[in-house]
Amino acid sequence: MVDIQTKINESSRDFINIGWPAIAHRVGGGEIMPSEGVATDEFVKQLDTLGGVDAWQVLSNKMGIRGIASRVQWCYPDHPGWSERGVFPWNTFTIRWSLRNGGATEIDKRLYAIDHPKLGLILPALTIQTYIWERGGSGRLASVAAVRTRDLFITARDYSHEWHESLAPGGNKFRAVKWSALQKRYAIDVVVEDVPEQGVLFAAGVLNA
Repeated sequence: MVDIQTKINESSRDFINIGWPAIAHRVGGGEIMPSEGVATDEFVKQLDTLGGVDAWQVLSNKMGIRGIASRVQWCYPDHPGWSERGVFPWNTFTIRWSLRNGGATEIDKRLYAIDHPKLGLILPALTIQTYIWERGGSGRLASVAAVRTRDLFITARDYSHEWHESLAPGGNKFRAVKWSALQKRYAIDVVVEDVPEQGVLFAAGVLNA
């Protein structure tokens, strides 16, 4: 079994090398910096667990910097059950909704920041989800999408018809919000490169601003 830290390192690497180059020009371009490359380990841990920031985007016009939340999911086309849950690029944003032990999750912290704007809490400006064919740096992008974090988490909380909830083997609950559902209501950029029977889908480049 792959340990958690290895998964985090692989996720960061594949996002920087595969996911980001595909979506960068649609969300303002500029330079991407993983959090672990610009801060101490303890501060990186706090940024991730409390602020949800995995990387920083320096805008191409050098007028600002914003936090990015990144999630990478690996897919396996040669798996005997390749169309089963967890193997196929589902083109959703996946959010850990509740923990088996009842502890606070990312949704609790992000919604707290959203609902208490006067506190000025750190909130990733964008959330980017990347699906990649096979783990191990194969370099085959399946699909990637970016959305404003606020729009994603409000949808996951307030619009029950736009998401599907599932129970992971460990007892944690996840909510999966479809990219297509978000496109009906919000600005979202999607790039689908290699997903069977889904073709290529582009939203207007509305996240560049």
